This record gives sequence, C-alpha cells and structure tokens, in this order.
Amino acid sequence: MVFMAVLMQRHSSFICMAMVMLAAMLMRVFVFMTFAQKLDVDIRRGDAVLLHGTDLQTKLFRHRQAAQLGFQRFQRHSRRKERTEQHVAAQS
Repeated sequence: MVFMAVLMQRHSSFICMAMVMLAAMLMRVFVFMTFAQKLDVDIRRGDAVLLHGTDLQTKLFRHRQAAQLGFQRFQRHSRRKERTEQHVAAQS
C-alpha cells in the first residue's frame, strides 16, 4: 500500500496517462466490436453501404468489399494461369 502511494506520487502523470490510454483502447475495441457485429448482420440481410451513416461502418464495409474483390481477382488470375499452363503443356 505504501509502495503504491510512493509510486503514485513519483509517477502519477505516467500512471494517469497509461490508464487513460488503456480506457481509450478498451472503448475503441468495444465500439469497433459493436459496429462490426451490427454491420455483419446488416450485410447478411443485404442492406446498402450506409446503414446508419457512421464513418466506421462505411470504412468496415469498404475494407470488406475491397478484400473480397482482391480475393476474386486473385482467384481469376490463378485460374487463368492454370489454363495457360495446361494449354502450353497440351501443345508441347
């Protein structure tokens, strides 16, 4: 107990800053999880991009959309590459 009191006196600004940063991080995680869950449900239902007009939801939706498009592009490219290799193998 005495140790904590001494620690608080000497490093009070550092401890306060650390606690504030921790609280902010936890709040961000909570908000992110809440919106991500809500967004996931709305996307499955087939709703539009702007559900409630929040920037976070729009950003999440666009990130997810970009990831899906990138993966589809990768799949097309790999299928095309396989067909080309098969075609080259069949010719030789």
